[in-house]
Amino acid sequence: MGIGNMTRRLGMNQPSKKRKTAAEAVKAYEEQQALAGADQEPRERRSSEELVDVTTEIADLVSEFARAEAQLKEAKQYREELKQRAITLAAEHNLDDLVGEAGKVQVVVKKAPVTFDKKLAKTFLSADQWKQCQKTGKVPDPAVKFVPEGERE
Repeated sequence: MGIGNMTRRLGMNQPSKKRKTAAEAVKAYEEQQALAGADQEPRERRSSEELVDVTTEIADLVSEFARAEAQLKEAKQYREELKQRAITLAAEHNLDDLVGEAGKVQVVVKKAPVTFDKKLAKTFLSADQWKQCQKTGKVPDPAVKFVPEGERE
């Protein structure tokens, strides 16, 4: 808490008739804190052995988390390779759905979006000229989706 907030809470920024001295304000603040703390139960002290246990537990957790993240990264990389294989296989055989015992892999081919070139539009104002301002964007990669066995149609 900044000193400005503290002075407002302690009443130090009151008009001079009601203003408290710094010592009075600090004493009032400490009394408020003591009253608030009286409602709380005292905290138990921990031994250094317990803290070492927590430290080792945290270290184990962090190392397990790092291992899981590495496995996730490898799995994502492998999934991307499978997607590329599915796209290649679907393109070679002109298929949309690759069906197997475990489920179905769908390859969805998308068209390139049509965008508007504002720089050309400023120079052309007629309808024919406006159509000339449209250009075809980059063709996106096909989408690959896995459908589990129970959800297959």
